[in-house]
Amino acid sequence: MEKIGIYSRVSSKTQEDDGTSIDYQIKMGNEISKKLGFKSVIFNEGGKTSWNSNINTRPELVRILNEIESKNIKSIWVWNMDRLGRNSESWYTIMKILIGWKVSLYLGESLKPYNFNNPTDRLVTQVLSLITTYDNELRRTRMIFGKMETLKKGRSFIGGTTPFGYDVDESKNLIPNPLEKKMVNKIYKMYKDGKSTTDIKVKLDSSIHKPRRSNKGWNIGTIQKMLRNELYIGKQIWEWTETDPDGAKNIIETIEIKTPKLIDKKLFSQVQNRFNKYTSHNQYDTDLKSLLKGFLVCNHCGLPMNHRMKENQSNDYYYCVYTERKWGKVDRKGKHSDNTCSMKKSLIMKQTDELVWDNILMVFSNSKYIKEGYKVDSLKPKDMKNIEIKSKRQSYRNKLSKLKKDQTSLNDSMIDVELKNIQGKFSKEVYEGILLKLSNQINSVENEIGDINSNIEKMINKDNWVDWISIMSKELKNMKEWTFDKKKEKLNQFIDKIFVNYNDKNDTHKLSIDFKIPIVGDKIVYKDVINKSIGYQWEKGENRIIISHKNKSYKLSEKKKELVGLFLKLRGEGKSYTDIANILNNDGISTITGKKWNKHNVGRFNNYIPQSVGLELESVSDKKKE
Repeated sequence: MEKIGIYSRVSSKTQEDDGTSIDYQIKMGNEISKKLGFKSVIFNEGGKTSWNSNINTRPELVRILNEIESKNIKSIWVWNMDRLGRNSESWYTIMKILIGWKVSLYLGESLKPYNFNNPTDRLVTQVLSLITTYDNELRRTRMIFGKMETLKKGRSFIGGTTPFGYDVDESKNLIPNPLEKKMVNKIYKMYKDGKSTTDIKVKLDSSIHKPRRSNKGWNIGTIQKMLRNELYIGKQIWEWTETDPDGAKNIIETIEIKTPKLIDKKLFSQVQNRFNKYTSHNQYDTDLKSLLKGFLVCNHCGLPMNHRMKENQSNDYYYCVYTERKWGKVDRKGKHSDNTCSMKKSLIMKQTDELVWDNILMVFSNSKYIKEGYKVDSLKPKDMKNIEIKSKRQSYRNKLSKLKKDQTSLNDSMIDVELKNIQGKFSKEVYEGILLKLSNQINSVENEIGDINSNIEKMINKDNWVDWISIMSKELKNMKEWTFDKKKEKLNQFIDKIFVNYNDKNDTHKLSIDFKIPIVGDKIVYKDVINKSIGYQWEKGENRIIISHKNKSYKLSEKKKELVGLFLKLRGEGKSYTDIANILNNDGISTITGKKWNKHNVGRFNNYIPQSVGLELESVSDKKKE
């Protein structure tokens, strides 16, 4: 019996509720399959947007395309055209496979397939996809406009969860809740008078007031947000934001909404003044970023691990938050009745980041799924028409021209900063902060320029044989030096959670890295190993790798010890990175690798010191003071 692939996908909660849920799509696909006399094979993608995700992030779509190329499936069914894709690049790849393998595509309730050999059907298919995308965008924009107009007319409730202290009337306006208003004033006064957020939590948990979203008591983070919220002094900001193709956020419209005041501005200001005393060293501050926060979970107590970054410590750490967040164990007097967790030792951040990233790259280098993704991506330019190649190359060149202007501007800014620093116009902290920001921006621009040059090279060599294995090897090698943001983006794409166990007997942490896609030890199984052109199937691997780690105390070489001591002395004298580079070069002191110093490698070595030498740095510093 001929097979038909039933591909199902939803991209939002709304689609789960409006009659196009996964279950409904599968049911409809099975009904069409029976009417056609086919045997249905289900490919359930679940919830995955098709607009900003590539084919490689949709494993079921890859699987159905592999089945088509392996000649196992000649027909597919989808609820509508945008289930397959709306992103122009991925849509082109999908269409190429469907047309090339003469696949019969069935949509919705129709029993008549699209004929991709017919130019008219092919045109209609592409137009329908564009119309669906347009309808979705138009519907969303109309909803935003409707909301914006009501807010401009004075509506004070912007939607979502009703803020504590308020109710919502029939006109969708916020009105004070008398009892909750008294409590809002009470918690503001408690904090102003020196009480901690833990004290406030205990007070709230023992009151009649319940949090809006939790049945387990009040959360410290919720209380902190309430104490920061300008809503309570009559001010609320609503923003309409859109995301550009390059990921940049643009604010289209901003509306300031007046709300009923629950507290006076003087009390609010007093609370903010107390808050601002702690923000510079608060590990919960959103300005503090770490690579693995959001992924690490303590496997002993099940709580997410946080990061700790303090200037007076030699290293930054990932640690278990049990004693800070297990508020279910706090009694009415604010005391922990149980503060036990087996995670007795924290992870040194830099060492853990490097270990995890290196192991993920190792999995990537061995995964057949990843290799196939690089192969498809590398060979795309060979399949593009000449007119598309020409247009794409021009687009890349335009972007490259802009990036080079940005690069020149940033380099000029760097020179300007150095000149002003020499003239004494900056404090040490301001100078280093500006320098670090500019260095990160320059590195980001240089990485983009490298990526675009690589893509242009692929376009130029479109008629030549593409060594995609070399391209992949080069890319994986470059990934070791990726920026923080690019690494974080890749982790979000492939990693679900990293569970951490600690063994106090051997002082070792065990990290279980859970991948979203089963690419650990996956395989490509050919139907005929002799005649590989017949086709193959991707055989799933495992979703997890387990690695062991023990915090290391670094031992410095004599040269590094001398450099560390010299750096500490020069930095203590307030020397800039350029000053240090000039002094070291004039004294004939080279880098560890035998090169001359410049402000960039001085900055890198300066950042290396506290993370890599650990407590040994303190002893070197003490000797220099003597």
